[in-house]
Amino acid sequence: MSALGIDVGTSSCKGLVLTQGGKIIAEHALNYAQRVQVANDTAQIPAEIFRDGVFEVIATLAEKVDQVDPVRALAFSTHGETLIPVGEDEQAITPAILSMDRRCVQESVQLEAAIGAAEFYRITGTPMHSQYPMPKIMWLKKHHPEIADKVRRYCSTQDYLHGTLGAPGYVDYSLASRFGGLDVYRKQWSGKILECAGVGKNMLSEPVPAGTAIGTIPAELAKKLHLREGVQIVAGGHDQPCASLGMGAQEQAVTISAGSYECAALTTAKPLNDERGERYGLNSYCHVLKDQYVTLAFFASGLMVQWFLDRFCRYESERAKQEKRDIHEVMEEMMPDRPSGICMTPHVYGSMNPEWNENARTTISGLSALDDTASLYRAALEGTACELDLNIRVLEQLSGRISKITISGGGTRSERWMQMRSDITGRKIDCFMDNIDASNLGAAMLAGIGAGMF
Repeated sequence: MSALGIDVGTSSCKGLVLTQGGKIIAEHALNYAQRVQVANDTAQIPAEIFRDGVFEVIATLAEKVDQVDPVRALAFSTHGETLIPVGEDEQAITPAILSMDRRCVQESVQLEAAIGAAEFYRITGTPMHSQYPMPKIMWLKKHHPEIADKVRRYCSTQDYLHGTLGAPGYVDYSLASRFGGLDVYRKQWSGKILECAGVGKNMLSEPVPAGTAIGTIPAELAKKLHLREGVQIVAGGHDQPCASLGMGAQEQAVTISAGSYECAALTTAKPLNDERGERYGLNSYCHVLKDQYVTLAFFASGLMVQWFLDRFCRYESERAKQEKRDIHEVMEEMMPDRPSGICMTPHVYGSMNPEWNENARTTISGLSALDDTASLYRAALEGTACELDLNIRVLEQLSGRISKITISGGGTRSERWMQMRSDITGRKIDCFMDNIDASNLGAAMLAGIGAGMF
């Protein structure tokens, strides 16, 4: 028997099948980025796109492995902060309101004022932000009461998908932590926040530990998805802690997902949401690991490098196209082996952890007449490595000595960039398996745990 993990993002979903012996025997991905609707402050997608994409991935993988090692259980790794209101029939009654939607800024300010910024952080482990579903619910109730009156339950992507498979009303602790209303110490919805937001507890899913078996896919639906009868639905988790699990999370160890953003996730026995955590804007909430917490520190990394390439390296990009090579490979071939001597802060999109400032801007200093685009490219890589070092130092300041660092994602494909991270942080950094999606793997592991396979 095998376990199926499905990672559901805002623009794509992908799945993998993991055997009881730990071997990946099938993978499949589907992109639906073109269905995301962004206009002014709104960012949404028909919730059915998530459902249909997931069903296609499940059916494709189930059919591939049925005669080899049939699927016994499945679980989801999903993005956080998306809100999906569902009706009595468990079907979405509005499009999914995505994390980058900013219609409810006024409501987030209102909720923070009612509770207090420090108190909200103490309860939830996260600074207040308009991305969270709780102020989105407040916005919906205020501006569209006729829709709010039809809502049976307010869901994240995870519990919405649970409902489409026949197990409604359950969300794991880590996804509930991204809702803007969970007490991360008590692991239940905060009465104080719900009262201030005007949301009844009965309108939200029941929080459960990740790895909990919550239901079985009905036989008729299982047949349509090429699954055998009795496949268990297991509570998965938020994508970042799932990735941490997939990379081998352990207490006092850091796992890093390096892509458009670089996100360092520290595993600890207690949340780090004290005054210092609030000072640095850290997110510290329930992990998918039992009785553990995850603290995130993140910043724009791949986005910063891509911005530089788009703005300053058009000639090199054309050369890469003509030679049918990757632009990063061309630039690294050109850049000097020595440190650039240039300071380039990675804040072209504002700064994130450890110093949140949406108005921060990139500064470049130390240029000489001898510098060229290759030197500046190296400086961009060095700047992101320095930002990682700052965040590692902050995490260590709050938690104590970090025992291990593991990194995965597209940012690991460059050996020279990896070496910069190690040199600048002064630490040994392990590289996770190439081309394996860690969050997907973490979801499959949770499915196996829930089914008693692991």
